[in-house]
Amino acid sequence: MNNLILKILILVFLGILAVSTPALAQTGGPAVTNAPPAEPPVKHITGQDRIFSDIEIQLTFGVLIFGVFIFILQFMLMLKAQFNSDTMIKMSTVTLVIVSTLFVITAGFDSKQIAPAMGLFGTIVGYVLGRESQKKD
Repeated sequence: MNNLILKILILVFLGILAVSTPALAQTGGPAVTNAPPAEPPVKHITGQDRIFSDIEIQLTFGVLIFGVFIFILQFMLMLKAQFNSDTMIKMSTVTLVIVSTLFVITAGFDSKQIAPAMGLFGTIVGYVLGRESQKKD
């Protein structure tokens, strides 16, 4: 009796196995039950998907206008005060580096893109402020 039940269970198991994997029995490989994925949907670019949002553009132009205004004001004050050329170059360089840094930040660049520029700006300011003018007596 146990032998008969065991044979029936084996036949049922083999029948289920044969029905569940028909391609395995025919081709010798696993059957593909999933259909390949469909083409991805086409995304339409809207105004909000641009690289720079409207507020970044406005801030960037604001910083540029502010920088030009500061340069004009600084130039007029330096001419009026009759500074020497070394002092004028130092003041202009520091102002240019500050405005350039503000521009790069407000333009929306990330820290990986800003880091080399900050290193270059720091090097320029260090050189200009650290050098001494050689006056001949």
